[in-house]
Amino acid sequence: MSTRQKGRSFKLVKDAFNKSPYSRLLGIEVLDMKKGESRIRMAFKQKLTDLNGMVDQGAIASLADSCVTAALLSLVESSDRITTIEFKINFFILVLGGELTARAKILRKDPEIAVGVVEIINEDGELVSKAMATCRIERVD
Repeated sequence: MSTRQKGRSFKLVKDAFNKSPYSRLLGIEVLDMKKGESRIRMAFKQKLTDLNGMVDQGAIASLADSCVTAALLSLVESSDRITTIEFKINFFILVLGGELTARAKILRKDPEIAVGVVEIINEDGELVSKAMATCRIERVD
């Protein structure tokens, strides 16, 4: 019988995101996390804009990927490692400023693979993008 803790607590995930240099660059904040779900926010930063002054779609994709990862972290062993192995995103509207909120849900989790979806909305509640990610779960003893 395993003595490892199943899933990571909200505090552990939030602390990990807060310490990550990439998350700090993006301004990502974990708002909520429960079994197989998460909600993350990213505030507008001028340094995340493209040549046209819009939030770069790479930053939005990073927000989506991070949100799926946080949702999955609530389901796996605390020592497991998560790697995104496939990612698809659709962008529906441009983002010129304001805050973005991502909501992710894990659709299926097997011992080594999980699939999650995420929606990103702007401050007005409009759907900015929708993504799907497939993640590999690596057991670490």
